[in-house]
Amino acid sequence: MAPLSNGFSNDVDCVFSDLTRAVFSAGFNPNTIDRRWPAFIEAFASFRVERVATFDNDDVESILQHSGVVKNRTKVVATLANARALKDIAEEFGSFFCYYAQLPGDRFSRQAAIMSRFKGVGAATAQKLCVMWDCEIHTKPAGG
Repeated sequence: MAPLSNGFSNDVDCVFSDLTRAVFSAGFNPNTIDRRWPAFIEAFASFRVERVATFDNDDVESILQHSGVVKNRTKVVATLANARALKDIAEEFGSFFCYYAQLPGDRFSRQAAIMSRFKGVGAATAQKLCVMWDCEIHTKPAGG
């Protein structure tokens, strides 16, 4: 598969990056996360879902010791759970956007589904992600 325009080879890894940024930005100044983003890329294996989904408690400790990454255990643990959830979605639906396209049509139901499927995602974060993904789904071909 050819890389997406943002450098990711599949939509699941791209969504994982977006989701992680949104989870860590909640409650923080977005500029703080932007400045530290290269450290996040390194700590979370370039957002490769297949790799991060295998991370364990030792990896949590390693990430928390990584210079540049926000030292928030709850958000780190949520990020690993989100990688596993995205891996499951990819296995079941083939791509994230195939999963997202089958969610209920109204935005409140989609937001509720995202909040229940992913960790560390509250109402405001779910709303932000759904707006972004609603735009993406209209520009991506089915399957990916």
